[in-house]
Amino acid sequence: MQAFKTHTDGSYLCNADTKTDLKGGITLETWNLQYAAYQTDISDFSQDDVTDCDADALIGFTAEMIVGTILAAVVDFALLVYMLSRRRSKIGYIQL
Repeated sequence: MQAFKTHTDGSYLCNADTKTDLKGGITLETWNLQYAAYQTDISDFSQDDVTDCDADALIGFTAEMIVGTILAAVVDFALLVYMLSRRRSKIGYIQL
């Protein structure tokens, strides 16, 4: 199976809800999965050599794009309000 590749000393980690098609029409659905394939005596996963799945990277990228877009919209709105308030507050020359 090529879906869950990892190094012999490390572990595989995938927090996303993923579906993997196996032979014979069987689908394997996993979420919050971490395994160490070649370690026999393990009570705690090492964080040194962890292989992350592609679905986790996609989730992080999507969240960053949403936060960045919202932040840009807030900054644009603040600049628009500032420019409109400056234009209205200009009085001009005082007449004597």
